[in-house]
Amino acid sequence: MGTTKDIDTIVTELLGVKGNPIFQLSLAAKELFHSNFLYWIASRYPKLFNEVMKELDINIELSEEFEKNIIEREYNHFDFCICKEVKTERSKKNKKKISFVLENKFKSIPYIAQLNKYDDQIRKINGLKENEKLNIPRVLLTLATEFEGERDINDWKIIPYTLYIKALEEKCNSIKSKIDLFDKELIDRYCSFVKTIVEGFNDLLILNMSWSDMLKVSEKLEIIRLHDVWQKLYASKVFTQLENYTPIPEKDFSVMMKKVNNKEVIITAGNIYKELSYGTSGAYISVAIPVKVDNFWYCIIIQVQGHDYRIGFVVEKNFIVKKGQENKFADIIQPFTFLLEETSIKGKIGNKGEIPEPKTYCVFDSDYPFYYRKWATDEKLSKYNKMADVLKNDIEAIKKNINIQNTITTYLNL
Repeated sequence: MGTTKDIDTIVTELLGVKGNPIFQLSLAAKELFHSNFLYWIASRYPKLFNEVMKELDINIELSEEFEKNIIEREYNHFDFCICKEVKTERSKKNKKKISFVLENKFKSIPYIAQLNKYDDQIRKINGLKENEKLNIPRVLLTLATEFEGERDINDWKIIPYTLYIKALEEKCNSIKSKIDLFDKELIDRYCSFVKTIVEGFNDLLILNMSWSDMLKVSEKLEIIRLHDVWQKLYASKVFTQLENYTPIPEKDFSVMMKKVNNKEVIITAGNIYKELSYGTSGAYISVAIPVKVDNFWYCIIIQVQGHDYRIGFVVEKNFIVKKGQENKFADIIQPFTFLLEETSIKGKIGNKGEIPEPKTYCVFDSDYPFYYRKWATDEKLSKYNKMADVLKNDIEAIKKNINIQNTITTYLNL
């Protein structure tokens, strides 16, 4: 489905949530708030909760006698879960077992590794064997509708916020005579602001805007503190378009390369790896080519974040910067321009043919920093509607130009 609205119209509608008091309260904890609100509904109006779950085809039912229900928030890190007490032979105390789990992703992007980890936790709590099939309903409630690994999620039921809010609105109206008027107003206000945000972000994503336009929208959304959510949704959509690349097996490339050289992680030479995350400067996407020379690994990286477009590499710090040779890095990276000959950076290196000053960037591991050169994204990326295509073209151009045994060895002075 398309949209007839332009960017300014959609942004204006999104900014309208400022006047909703429930939205303002939600900003104290953007993700926990929604789990807490669901807990309030389930605790105060179990019949409404049951009707919503039934509408969403989820097999769970609460007793209408509140004291008979065991509803938990942040129990063993689960956002929302329902438990039951089971008698044990060895202990006088009853043991809790999990009968329903809901993972809420309003602010962040789902990832399959977390869901697999939760499955293992449920098995442990419920006394099941490793990899034993779970027969309890597990729900992933998500704002993002396009994310990495979505097609591989089989055992969790994915519920988009659009369907959840629609079911909550309809069922609340169908039993409104049994809901306190003040509470009904709270639920209506809640549904109103979530619906506005969901529809607004979906309309923006349909427009398939450029990366630089995404940043302009982000700046406008800072006033309602949803700029981070918007950037994550947009970046997640771009990330899924890098379909032939392998998600990194660690937190980031710094951690990955350290573990690769310590033989804790195995990667494949020639593969292109990708990373999606969110830092202080906004959402970022990285693609990288690992390179092995004489049993030593490093990786060449292209990264886009905010207004920066970076090309560089992750390598062990002691290899580049040794005592008394702190300025060596500037000399080593200068020949890096040969890798850029066929990329979108070509012809934009500088008035005198110089590349920008080197920078060091590291999030998780100072032993393996990300050394890079950066360019401003605004002028370049305003010409591209598909950021994924820019990254694909540039990483393939670099891969094509790499002569591992000769040029790279000389370049890194191995």
